[in-house]
Amino acid sequence: MGDEDGFVLAMAAAPDDTAVCLSYADWLHERGDSRAELLRSWCELRAVSYSEDTFRSIQALADRYREQVGRADVTWLAKLGRARVWVGRDLAVKLVRVYLRVRHGRKQDRQHIGFESWPYSGEWGLYYWRQPPTHKQTSWHGKSWLRVNKLSGEICGEHHWRSALPLVEAQSRTKRST
Repeated sequence: MGDEDGFVLAMAAAPDDTAVCLSYADWLHERGDSRAELLRSWCELRAVSYSEDTFRSIQALADRYREQVGRADVTWLAKLGRARVWVGRDLAVKLVRVYLRVRHGRKQDRQHIGFESWPYSGEWGLYYWRQPPTHKQTSWHGKSWLRVNKLSGEICGEHHWRSALPLVEAQSRTKRST
């Protein structure tokens, strides 16, 4: 492959193939382009599996990746983002696991994560439960939501549902009593 557009097209054709991305990083590095480090950081971050032994290294990789995203050209980031998602579902879950481990001290056995349909195209909507969800649990009870930026992987916000009863259930009980 000889030009930048060829690499972008190859990444679009095989978005999960990090070999193409690493070839592109090598090509950029040969030309003295600092974007190569961003691509390598992204590939490394995707490759590391989450565990209690690796969460600190994932955190360091994510910090390095976010720093490089902050310095990169927005037009180039968007161009590659159209070819393949920077932070896909699997990477979003990995970053949320690190966030929960660092911020709340939750080990993996207390990280019950799911995806919510989310109206914002630039973010993933994820939720987690503190305890394993049961069949009696409704979609609201015991859930906390996180928004994860699809470009940088930043946790954009966290919302906790604190009601003892889910909103829908509480409203239906009020209607029955009147």
